[in-house]
Amino acid sequence: MVSAKATAGLNRAGSAPRATDARAAMSAAVLGARHALRARGVVSPWLLLVVEIVVGALVYVPMALLVARETSLDFVRRVKQALGRD
Repeated sequence: MVSAKATAGLNRAGSAPRATDARAAMSAAVLGARHALRARGVVSPWLLLVVEIVVGALVYVPMALLVARETSLDFVRRVKQALGRD
């Protein structure tokens, strides 16, 4: 028997909630940024890495809040608790 706590983050199909949508949007944005920079002649791996990280964060965080709001806010609450910033 599986406890309710163990399945709290799963949807009816048993997979992770729509956070996959946020990952897909982030991946598309990062790949698009990489393609755009390379098309403009940027070849520095460090610059590409920094831009990809920034673009990924700028897309993933709002998308996660949009498509998996409850899970995202729960994560933020837990981080604040761990840091002692209740």
